[in-house]
Amino acid sequence: MSNYSAWDEQIVSVTSLLLDPNNPRIPELGHKANQREIVAELVNNDTVYDLAKDIAAQGFFPTEVLICVEENSELIVVEGNRRLAALKLLLSPESAPQEWLARFRALARKNSSPAVQQVKAVVAPSRSDAAPLIMNRHTQTGIKRWEPIQQARYVHSLRTAGMTLDNLAATTGFTKGDLLARHGRRSGHKRGDG
Repeated sequence: MSNYSAWDEQIVSVTSLLLDPNNPRIPELGHKANQREIVAELVNNDTVYDLAKDIAAQGFFPTEVLICVEENSELIVVEGNRRLAALKLLLSPESAPQEWLARFRALARKNSSPAVQQVKAVVAPSRSDAAPLIMNRHTQTGIKRWEPIQQARYVHSLRTAGMTLDNLAATTGFTKGDLLARHGRRSGHKRGDG
C-alpha cells in the first residue's frame, strides 16, 4: 500500500504542467501525441469545454488536486488531464482546436479568477505508485453523484441557512428554476413556491 501522505505537494504554474500522452483517454495515434494533439482529443471527445465553463464561472475548487509524476525533469499530470486542459485553455485559448477557438476565447475573457494560473499538485514517486489511486478513481468509487432527493436536501439546507435563490444560482451554476425544483422536492412546495 502506498503512503500517499509522503507524496510531495506543490503549488505549480498551470503552464509548467504537461498533459499525459499516455492518458487512456487519448487514442493510439501511431506516434507520441504532442500537447496540442492531446488538447484537441480532450476538447473534441471529453467535455473539456463544459469543464472550462464551470471553472470560469465557479473557479478552480481547492479539492481538485492534480496528480503528477516527474519524468525528464518535467511534471506530467497523470490524473486530472481534463482539468488541466480546461485550465490551459482558459489561460491560452489559442491552443484550442480551430472549431472551438471562439468559444474558448469568450470563456477566457469572462474568467477573472487568478486561481487558474497556479494549482495544487501532488507528485507521485512513479506512475506505478499512482496507479492504484487512478484506477480506483476511474473504475471503482470515484465521486458518486447525489440522488435527486439528496440534492434537494442540500439545497433545502442552504435555503434554510438563509441563502437566497439569486445567491444560490450565482454560486452553484444552477438556474433558479432548477433550484426551485430541487428545493420543492425536499420541502414539499410546488414549483413556484420557493
